[in-house]
Amino acid sequence: EPRGTVEGTVYNRSTGLPLSRAKVVLGEAAREVLTDDEGRFAFRGAPAKTLRLEVSYLGFVAQTVTAAVPPNGVVNRDVGLTREGTAGTGAEGETVVLEKFEVIADQTMSAQALAMNEQRHAANIKNVVAFDELGDRGYENIGNYVRFLPGIAIIEDGENPGKIALGGFPAEMSRLQLDGADLAGTGIGPESSRTLALQEVPMMNIERVEVSEVPTPDMPAAGLGGSLNLVTKSLLGLKRPTLSYQAYMNFNDRDGLTLSGGPRQPTPQLPPKRAEPSVNASLALPVGKRLAISLGVSRSWKQRPTDDTPSEVAFWNLKSTYPTGLPKDIAFAIGQWRQEADITRTENYQLNADWRIARNDTLAVGLQRRVATSEKSTSYFTARINASYDAIGDANFTQSRGNTGTIEMGSNNPLNYESTTTNDQASVQYRHRGSAWRIDGQAAYSRSVRERSSLGKGYFAGTFARIVNLNMRGDGINDGNSILPARSRSGMRPAGPSTGSTATTTACRIRPRSTRCTGPIWPPAAWTWPANSAAGSPSRPGWRSIGRTRTTSDPTGRTRSSAGIGTPPSPRTI
Repeated sequence: EPRGTVEGTVYNRSTGLPLSRAKVVLGEAAREVLTDDEGRFAFRGAPAKTLRLEVSYLGFVAQTVTAAVPPNGVVNRDVGLTREGTAGTGAEGETVVLEKFEVIADQTMSAQALAMNEQRHAANIKNVVAFDELGDRGYENIGNYVRFLPGIAIIEDGENPGKIALGGFPAEMSRLQLDGADLAGTGIGPESSRTLALQEVPMMNIERVEVSEVPTPDMPAAGLGGSLNLVTKSLLGLKRPTLSYQAYMNFNDRDGLTLSGGPRQPTPQLPPKRAEPSVNASLALPVGKRLAISLGVSRSWKQRPTDDTPSEVAFWNLKSTYPTGLPKDIAFAIGQWRQEADITRTENYQLNADWRIARNDTLAVGLQRRVATSEKSTSYFTARINASYDAIGDANFTQSRGNTGTIEMGSNNPLNYESTTTNDQASVQYRHRGSAWRIDGQAAYSRSVRERSSLGKGYFAGTFARIVNLNMRGDGINDGNSILPARSRSGMRPAGPSTGSTATTTACRIRPRSTRCTGPIWPPAAWTWPANSAAGSPSRPGWRSIGRTRTTSDPTGRTRSSAGIGTPPSPRTI
C-alpha cells in the first residue's frame, strides 16, 4: 500500500501562538502524537488516502479535519483551536455567524489551559504557571508569580522576594534555569555562593514557569530540592504579529498626587524629583514561514518610603538578682528604632530569533539582559538607659543609675548604599525531529555582576554619633501601641536646640573600599537632636532631620558630602 506523510501545526486561533503538547490522533491508523514546543506534529508512513485527524487540547474545543495524503508525498495541515465557551467555531477559512456575546478574560482562560495541559503531560510531578494567567504584574521579581505554589518557600528580602527554597531544602539546593540552562548568581550573601537572588532573574518573553519538586535522573545533583525553569515563548508557528504593552506611573509625594516629588527621603540624593514612569512592551514578528523574531523591553520603578517600614526593638533586664544575691530591678534597658528607605529600578532587554533551517531542524537564539538597581538608606536610633542592663524601673518606667545613659544615632555598618546587579544570559538551542532520531542540543552563557557603593552618591555607607553620660528616664511603657517608653527625658528636662545638647560624629565608613575614618581624619560634624514636642505627648517616631551638611575631602581627594545618613525615628521628647 502506498504511504505518505501528514504534518502540520496546532495553534491558538485567538492569539496565533502555537500550542505545545496538543493531542493529534490519526483516526484510520489508530496512531496519536503530541505536538512539540513549536506546535508541530508529523505522521510518517501514513496510508496514501484521505485521513481523519482529531485534534484536542485541554480547555479548547476539539477539531476534526481531513487530509488527503499523496503517495510518497507530504501533506501539510494546520489546525487552529478555539477556547471552550466561545460563541462558535468553524474550520479554517469558514465564515461563522455569531450571536451577540461578551468576551471575558480570554487571555487568562487560555493561560490556565496551557498550564494544566503542561502538568498533565509532564514526566514528573510539576507545577506550571503561565505568565498570562496572572495578569499584568510587571517584570520586577519572579517570586511574585510563584510564591503561592505548593512546596515553594520564599525567603523575603525586606518586603521583596529574596530567595527561593524548594521541597523543604535550603535555597542553595534549589536550581533556577532559563530554558533549561542554569542562571548565574553574584554569590553575595551569608548563605552560599550557589544561591541566586530572585531579583537577578531575567523575565522577558516568558511563556510559563515550571517548578519540578521531584528530581529525575536527567537532572543535576545540585538541585536536590528541585528546579524552577523559565520557558520562553516558541516563535515558529506564529501566524501573525503580536504586540503587547503596558504603561503606568508612580506618584510619590507626601502631600498627595503631584508631578513633583517632595522631601521623602533622608538624603537629597534619594527623593524622587518627579513622577516616575514604568513601561513594558514586547513584539513577536513572523518573517516568512521559516523565521520569527521577538523583541522586548521593560522599565519599572518603585519606592518604599521610610514611613512604611518602622520597627522597634526593646531590651529588658530579666535577672532579678545580682551575682552577689542582692535584688535587681527587672526593667527596660535599651530601646532601638529602625527605618529603611528603598528605591528600586528594574530594566529588562530581550531578543529571540527562531529559524527553521530544514524541514526537521530548528535553531533558536536568545539574548536577555536584566539590570536591577536598588538605593537603600537605613536609620538607627538607640537609647541606652544603662549600658550594663542595670536600669532602675518596673513595668511602667525606667531610669538610669546616675549619668550612665547614652543616645546613639546611626551605625558604622554599611547602611546606605546603591547596589546595581547586571545579569546577562545568552543561549543557542538546536532541535532535530526526524523519523528515527530526536536531538536536543544547547549551549548557554550566563554572567552576573553586582556593584555596591555609596561613594558615587555622595553619602557615607555608615556613620555613628552619640551623646554619653546622660541621666535618662522613660515613662509610659505600657501606653499606646509602642513597646518603648512614650515619654523620655534626659537630665530631668527635655533635650532640644535650646539645651545645647549635641552629638559628635565619631566614626564613618565609605564604600566600595570600606575605608574607616575616626577622629581627626574626618572633621567631626555636630548633630543637633531637636525635640519634636513637649514631654507627655503621645509616642510616635518622628525625627525629620539629623543635622547639618558638611562637605569634606576623603583620603582619595574626592569631595563628598556627609549630609544625611537616614531619618531616625525617636520618642517625641528626648
